[in-house]
Amino acid sequence: HHLESSRMVKILLVIGGNPGINWYDVFKGQLLNGEEDIQVEMAHWDEISLTSYSDSGAVVSLHPSARPIQGTSMTAHRTVKPDFLLVRSACRGVIGQDWRTVLYGLMFSNIPSLNSLHSLYLCQEKPIVYARLNEIRRRHRQRQRQQAAASSGGDGIGQQQAEDDFDFPLIDQTYYATWREMTASHRRLCRDLFKLQPGEGAVVSNGRLVFRTHGEAAGDVPPMSTLDPSDLTF
Repeated sequence: HHLESSRMVKILLVIGGNPGINWYDVFKGQLLNGEEDIQVEMAHWDEISLTSYSDSGAVVSLHPSARPIQGTSMTAHRTVKPDFLLVRSACRGVIGQDWRTVLYGLMFSNIPSLNSLHSLYLCQEKPIVYARLNEIRRRHRQRQRQQAAASSGGDGIGQQQAEDDFDFPLIDQTYYATWREMTASHRRLCRDLFKLQPGEGAVVSNGRLVFRTHGEAAGDVPPMSTLDPSDLTF
């Protein structure tokens, strides 16, 4: 057990990702600002435990990895205070894995990260992701309308053409707070049970009765669901 902290050494903690990428080698010999060494540590979400203090930051324990890169510190127990995070995978899995408490502890200490911890937090639930994408589409459409109006002198046809020309491939969806509220008359629908990974929990229904059966069978899954037309070509 050891706690590493030095003014001239910055600790980069890489979380998750492709186990075949050796981030120790990637940053080997690199300096930050030409004077500070970069010490790399790698771990997967299930190998991390931590305690975060409001006045001194997070103390992170990294347990020996079940999938270590040979010749690295991943074979040993380490205790570090990371200066920066490189997050390469989601902290929720498709079969019940959930390490959001670790994410919250890192956020509690405001550790800089790529991607940002705030973006990782928002991406834990698909309704929030979709809402942000919808907002981006709305802002871009509004900007294009304004630009078209300025260039066409207020011509409504020009504004409509600008909106028609805007390409933002966001599939329309319907949100249901619980599966009991799900009703639909579409010929063919695709239902997503809100797992973080795309496609997990998706069910295609060919009619109302089959769709309702799927809804009734979903009582033991997370309550949120969306519907979108699935007769699309990808």
